[in-house]
Amino acid sequence: MENAREGVKIFDATLALEREEIRAGTLARALAQYPLMTLKVMAAIHWQAVKLWLRGAKIYPHPDRSRSETER
Repeated sequence: MENAREGVKIFDATLALEREEIRAGTLARALAQYPLMTLKVMAAIHWQAVKLWLRGAKIYPHPDRSRSETER
């Protein structure tokens, strides 16, 4: 992304990536680099749910959960 004013570049955002095959070692390295990322995301999702609940948001059951096994 580039932004120019009067022909002069004032902003440039570049993203350089390298493609890497997904293997067990690659996934293990990602987990080692960001060990708590999954927990952080789960905590953030639940925190937002608690805030909605405290504000009085209604909770609706999932449609598949509300039917019995014989109705499916």
